[in-house]
Amino acid sequence: KTLAIAPKFAAAMSIIGSGLIVHSILKSPNRRRLVYHRLVMSMSISDLISSTVFFISTWPLPEGSAYWAIGNQTTCDIFGFVNQGSAITTPSYNTMLCIYYYLVVSRSWSERKVGEAQYLFHIWPLFMGIGSATTGLFFKLYNPGSFNCWIGAVPKGCDQDPEVGCTRGRLAYIFRWAFFYGWIWFYFLLNAALIGKVYYTVLKQEKKIDKYKSEGESRDRKRSRSVGNQALWFLLAYYLTFLPGTTVRSMQLRGTAIPPWILIWFAIFFPLQGFFNGLIYLGLPAWRRYRKKQQGQRLSSRKSWSGSAANVHSIDKNVKDNFLHRKRNSKSWSYVESNNGTAQLLGTI
Repeated sequence: KTLAIAPKFAAAMSIIGSGLIVHSILKSPNRRRLVYHRLVMSMSISDLISSTVFFISTWPLPEGSAYWAIGNQTTCDIFGFVNQGSAITTPSYNTMLCIYYYLVVSRSWSERKVGEAQYLFHIWPLFMGIGSATTGLFFKLYNPGSFNCWIGAVPKGCDQDPEVGCTRGRLAYIFRWAFFYGWIWFYFLLNAALIGKVYYTVLKQEKKIDKYKSEGESRDRKRSRSVGNQALWFLLAYYLTFLPGTTVRSMQLRGTAIPPWILIWFAIFFPLQGFFNGLIYLGLPAWRRYRKKQQGQRLSSRKSWSGSAANVHSIDKNVKDNFLHRKRNSKSWSYVESNNGTAQLLGTI
């Protein structure tokens, strides 16, 4: 029951996050024409589909195979096809985004040059999604799982035990790695290498600029932090999403029993990438604008306070000068001036 319900809440959050990203890009002509925003939108559309599948969760499974299951094998095949296609397309687009960062920052590709090659950024994810999903349908790989329809065998475990005959999904174990987890682990390493190179390139460029700064001038690292952090946040969202699934498969490889809490962790975090991406793409810029506005207000307040203090000092000085000028002409008073600039009057008797 928990595995059937838990993905729905996470998937709903992801649907909202991905939907807001797609809406913000489609309504902006400036964003629509840039390769970066197109890649983010494509990744979000894929995640929107994947999150919808996870929100539907156990409903398409054959009736009686799981909690709230009301479907049949045909509905399981359909949703397994969509699940596999979108599940591998989203991380593939994530990797294309990392490649984009690398080409623009580390290889100094212009927007025009990237735009001429942008179709390559879309061919691979779509090929992986449509190709693997279609192959899985042909080999009857989509069968009921713990909380959705995906690559599996019937009866469960027969794909790893030659003594047990499979009615469906004899090649499930091989295809899980060939069509999904093998690529996820490869993307793990490739993305980390690409983003590491991006951050190193920006930092190296800023150190060159530092040589031309005068002694004592601040060595600011805002640019490297801004570019590097944006890329790192997307990479972190990828890791948070797919780490639970890879943990489950690693335990299966070792023959270790999977505790229920790890399955729940998997069911909650796997559909959350759209939510994480929404925070990065929309939330972080909004937070930066807010902080910049607050800093501007504080700076304005300081300038206003400094101006008021200067005016008060000027008024006090004028009052003191006029007062002293009058008293110098008086024979009955003398004065001495204290160290702090104020006049102390001494009465003469």
